[in-house]
Amino acid sequence: MMIRVQDVVWISGCGSESKRSCQPPIRVLQRALVLGDAIWIAVHCDSQHEVVLDLIVKRKRLDDLCASIKDNRFEEQKARLKLSGLRDPIYLVKAYNTQSNLESYGQMIYTSKFETMLLNNFQLKATPDWKASVEFLVRRSEVLRDLHQPIPGGVQGQGPWRDDCGDDGLG
Repeated sequence: MMIRVQDVVWISGCGSESKRSCQPPIRVLQRALVLGDAIWIAVHCDSQHEVVLDLIVKRKRLDDLCASIKDNRFEEQKARLKLSGLRDPIYLVKAYNTQSNLESYGQMIYTSKFETMLLNNFQLKATPDWKASVEFLVRRSEVLRDLHQPIPGGVQGQGPWRDDCGDDGLG
């Protein structure tokens, strides 16, 4: 998985939100991303060429989601994600000051979430905290890794984008 450089502390769970020493259970690369907050890549075992998989994650705290809906950034961000050509855009919304936001903007939040899923065909995952967000990304990474592993004993499944490159072949 590849994440924006600014989000390294968030994905690893280290730093201000957690003081313990930790290591993410998936390989995480850091790069400047012009769109979204996380993408997944496959790395060719021999040539090391990278291919972006069809997923992109844009994460928001609930308070930022409310602000971006009000100032129309939310619609602009969805349009840019749609124009990326990646077929599986995901909005990952982390709870933050939930009760206050729901009291003030509940209808706006629910309408925007449903429009995002039904009209824009995006996945939307709401999580209660940063740990649940990281767990979601780890599970998604594991599913992708399993999906792209070679078929045991099958010549067809042993293409160049494998999970047996020494490292895990999927970023």
